[in-house]
Amino acid sequence: MKSFREEEVKLNNSLNVVKIPLNPARRYAVIGCRGWAEQGRYVENLHRHLDRLGEAIVAKGYFWGASDYGSGGYPLKKALKSVKMLISYMKEKYQIEKFVILGTSMGGHIALIYAIENPEDVCGVVDIYGVVDVEKQVRYIVKMLSMLPVAVFKIKELSALKAAFRFLVDVKEEFGGEPRLLKFTEEYARYSPLKRIGELKVPLLIIHGDKDQAVPLEFSRELVEKLRESGKNYLLYKFHIVKDYGHEEKTIEESIDVIYDFLEYCFKKC
Repeated sequence: MKSFREEEVKLNNSLNVVKIPLNPARRYAVIGCRGWAEQGRYVENLHRHLDRLGEAIVAKGYFWGASDYGSGGYPLKKALKSVKMLISYMKEKYQIEKFVILGTSMGGHIALIYAIENPEDVCGVVDIYGVVDVEKQVRYIVKMLSMLPVAVFKIKELSALKAAFRFLVDVKEEFGGEPRLLKFTEEYARYSPLKRIGELKVPLLIIHGDKDQAVPLEFSRELVEKLRESGKNYLLYKFHIVKDYGHEEKTIEESIDVIYDFLEYCFKKC
């Protein structure tokens, strides 16, 4: 028997799910930000991409909210607006007092930028193998593509190749420039958590698997170093490295107790 009920609500063009615990601990909530799912395609139920994690959060008595952003691709700007609307909606309808924002992969990018730009809305941010700088991510992908001749790809590898090119197309649509030629606009810096981490004002938990081939662990290491250089190292709750796992749900499962502890820390602190 479920310990929560659900509501689906459309806000502007985005579809959202809210999970409501039957016995809430307090009026506290976690907003989940999905990653670059379904190879960038806008398909049904993207707002439920993090449902398993959401159910684990609700089991602790916290509310959960998540959006499909109303778009596929790499819709960072639409996502920021969707999260803002969802937080406002949950404040008004469910009288939520405090929020933590959590994101995986592209969603980590969204969560970090949202926390940097809207510290008044959240009391903590969880970045799970997140993209910390789109330009760095593009350079990494282009380098990998240059090292892998098309001739050596098998069927499943061709799928990964197509996904890499699709990612570059989505990034170009969102930020401009010509990423395949390593030509970038100022938008890449404007929305870079790595370059803006010194603006962070809320506690941060970073989770990353040491076998991640999609978003290298070194990118999160660099984010931690930039935070230290900015004099904001006190905001880092923990840099949790998960051994033997990569860009996958198992990395999250192995970190759930760390996430629970961080949520308790944030909700007590602010």
